[in-house]
Amino acid sequence: MRRYFFSISKYTRLLVGSIAVLAMYLTIYLSSAHLPVANATKPEIGAEIDSLSPVTAPTPGVGWKITSTSGTAEIGLARHLSDRGVKMYGAYWCPHCYEQKQLFGKKAWSIVKHVECAEDARKNPQPKVCTKAGIKGFPTWKIRGKLDAGVKTLARLSELTGYRGDRSFKYDRLLKE
Repeated sequence: MRRYFFSISKYTRLLVGSIAVLAMYLTIYLSSAHLPVANATKPEIGAEIDSLSPVTAPTPGVGWKITSTSGTAEIGLARHLSDRGVKMYGAYWCPHCYEQKQLFGKKAWSIVKHVECAEDARKNPQPKVCTKAGIKGFPTWKIRGKLDAGVKTLARLSELTGYRGDRSFKYDRLLKE
C-alpha cells in the first residue's frame, strides 16, 4: 500500500493537497461568516427597521419621526384608503399610532387620511371631531362608516377595504397582532 502512495504523481498529490487546504479555508470562512463584525455600520435609518415601537419619549406636541420607508405596496394601499374615505384617528403621543405609521412608512403615511385627536398637538388638533366620531381609544380606523380600534397590519387593512393591489408589505412581519 505504501508503494501505491508513492506511485501517485507529484501533480496528483499537489491537487489533493490543494483541495484539502481549500476545504479547510471554506470551512473556517463559512463558519465565521455569520458572526457580527465589531465595527460594522448599521444600514441607513429607514432602509430597514427592527421594531415598530418607539424607544424614546415622544416630542411634545409632535410625537416620533417616522423612520420606515414606503414601498410601492404601501403607497398603493394608502391611495386606495384615501380614495375610499378611510380615516385613522390617533394622537401624536400614542405609541400604537406610531406603530401604525411605521407600517406605512413616511411617504405612504402622508397619503393616509388621519385625524389628530390630542388637544395639545402642534399640527391640526381636532379633539372635538374625535369626540363627535365616538373615538374611545387610539388608533381607531373608520372604514365604511364603522369604527375599528387597534393597530392593523396592512394586509388586514387590505382585507377590510377590498384592496386588490400589490400586497408585498415590508413591515407587517414586525407587528404582533
